[in-house]
Amino acid sequence: MHAPLAACLAAPLAAPLAAFPAAPPAPAPRAELELLTTLDVGRAPHQVAFSSDGALAAVAAAGSDELVLVDAAARTVAGRLPVAGGPLAAAWLADDASLLTTAFAAGGVRRVARDGTTVRAWETAAGPSLAVGPLPDGTYLVAVERADELLVVHPDRAEPVARYPVGARPFPPGHTSDGRLAFVPAHDDGTVTVVDLWNRRVVATTPVGAGPTGATVLPGDVDCAVAVRGDDELAFVNTASFEVVDRLGGVGDGPFSVAVAPGGAVAWVNATAGHEVVAVDLAERRVVARAPTGEIPICVAVHPGGETLWVACEGAHELQVYAVPGRLRARPAPPAADADTLTEVGVLGAIHGAHLTSERWGLAQLREAILSFAPDVVLTEIPPNRWDRIARDWRERRAVEDDRVLRFPEYVDVLLPLWDELGCAVEPCAAWTAEMAELRRARLAAFEAEPAYPAYREAVAAVEELLAADPIVEDDPRVIHSEPYDQRARTELAPYDRFLNDWIGPGGWTNVNAAHLALVDAALDRHRGERVLITFGAGHKHRFLEHLRRRADVRLVDMTPHLPDPDAEAPIEARVRAEVHGLHRFFQQWFAGELDDTPAAYARFADVMAPGFEITDPQGVTTAREPLLERLRDVHGRFADDPLRIWIERVAVEPDGPDRYRVTYEEWQEQGGVARGRASRAVLVEAPDTPHGLAWTEVRETWLPR
Repeated sequence: MHAPLAACLAAPLAAPLAAFPAAPPAPAPRAELELLTTLDVGRAPHQVAFSSDGALAAVAAAGSDELVLVDAAARTVAGRLPVAGGPLAAAWLADDASLLTTAFAAGGVRRVARDGTTVRAWETAAGPSLAVGPLPDGTYLVAVERADELLVVHPDRAEPVARYPVGARPFPPGHTSDGRLAFVPAHDDGTVTVVDLWNRRVVATTPVGAGPTGATVLPGDVDCAVAVRGDDELAFVNTASFEVVDRLGGVGDGPFSVAVAPGGAVAWVNATAGHEVVAVDLAERRVVARAPTGEIPICVAVHPGGETLWVACEGAHELQVYAVPGRLRARPAPPAADADTLTEVGVLGAIHGAHLTSERWGLAQLREAILSFAPDVVLTEIPPNRWDRIARDWRERRAVEDDRVLRFPEYVDVLLPLWDELGCAVEPCAAWTAEMAELRRARLAAFEAEPAYPAYREAVAAVEELLAADPIVEDDPRVIHSEPYDQRARTELAPYDRFLNDWIGPGGWTNVNAAHLALVDAALDRHRGERVLITFGAGHKHRFLEHLRRRADVRLVDMTPHLPDPDAEAPIEARVRAEVHGLHRFFQQWFAGELDDTPAAYARFADVMAPGFEITDPQGVTTAREPLLERLRDVHGRFADDPLRIWIERVAVEPDGPDRYRVTYEEWQEQGGVARGRASRAVLVEAPDTPHGLAWTEVRETWLPR
């Protein structure tokens, strides 16, 4: 251990830091930052935090048992607050009248007033490190090294809000901007523990490399950057899959943590063994600058103004303040819109799974509407943290495996195939997350026990009665894209929104639409002056239109000229797609026991099997119509306890004589997390009395490669 460091720290504090010896000074890299000042802020300084107005910095001096206040403009010491037990943390609370700190050696989290008095204390095992937050609910996260736990503290509550078991020797976590997930690096395990803070459970443990010590969720909440000290690199963990999706080397010797600058363009990495700070361009994920510092730059922080970088050098026992050059500050905002840079925006209401069976607003009609609109950019109902994997899988394998997007045939069967053809950009703009969905399910279930539940059910019944008196054709695209439809959606969703929005929280109707629209606004700002198509569920459309009408830089496009004629007969491709998808949806429901075992229900299969039908399965076994009808009838509900998911991809249709069509498609089945696909070739013929005017005469199946 470095001698000056050992001398300044009490034994209980020195021991856990012994794993981080100072390396011999490396050759100094080219200095790309100007050192403005060096301050004596006590022994072994750690976390640096700024007041809400940026006027004061607080520095936790662990070796001197004090919090040191610094005038950020004058860069001079403005006060010292005694805090016993080796304080590592410094975090200003909302009113700037008190701070949150930790007693690393003594074990505890403290709320300390500006006069140095302790307002509140929470006892912990030894080793609470930095305070991370605040989260949107006002809480702070503290990793406790000696207890292998994550502590959630609210400054106004006497007890911790929650405790979570994490990996061995946890270090300060990162968290998503909405406070739903925490990513806790565990130094001795080489892992990151993912905690679902909304649903209060650990959801994943991800190996990242040797000795991870710091985590920060990057702007946009798509990835969490983890400093992997033992491997001298950053690992990027996706916030949907919780997998490492990228790595970046060259970030110095012993990278310890990641601090994102205001504006989100640049992150700073403190290389504690190399005694330097390294700037990373987050868009390009490459090192763009580096500069030497004092020994062991253990914590870094960027001033809210973005013009200075503050580095706490634990080994040198000093605080260094650097000037950040303009090229490493926040990217400039897009230019203000004017009359010549209006963005043309169309909002296309989708009906999701109903596209598979609708003859009026099926996938073929949807494709024609998008082609007619000819967008430069499509804003989609896809979560941003899932898009990179979806795009990569599609580009490389023409496949989609994301379980969320598989529910949206408008993307799997239409938009993604059109992506290359149109040459358009795709922007994911859905605020939906799996954690949001789980929380919503739990709160909806809990609401049934609330006193307001009967009033909610009465309001829903009244609306249903009102709408039933004035029915509409719900899959007519011209109806969907009309003001009466939007008014109907407002009426239908009003009870749900009024009674449940605040109760549900982030997934409430008003709340989730506001989150969707924040992503839409950001995407529109990036694509000013272009032709933009927004594709979301039709129920969202009225919210989107109301919001977009308030943007002076947007010209809304009437979608009616781009919609199919609802009275025109559906093209054969649409009818074939609807039949293929519809029949396989029947199979899934029949196997699961979701349909009644009645002749009427079974007719959906029996009536579309033409006389003489035969199927040859992937093993080469051929079965005729009558034995097949008996066999399928006998397996009703076979997979009720072990669901079988079935879906179809890549339907293609070719004429094969009068009223006869040759069809190819891929059928995928998944059970117990294992998926297997088969390539199918079928022949369908016109049959007016069937659901889509078609009957099956033969099917031939072969296995797809695993």
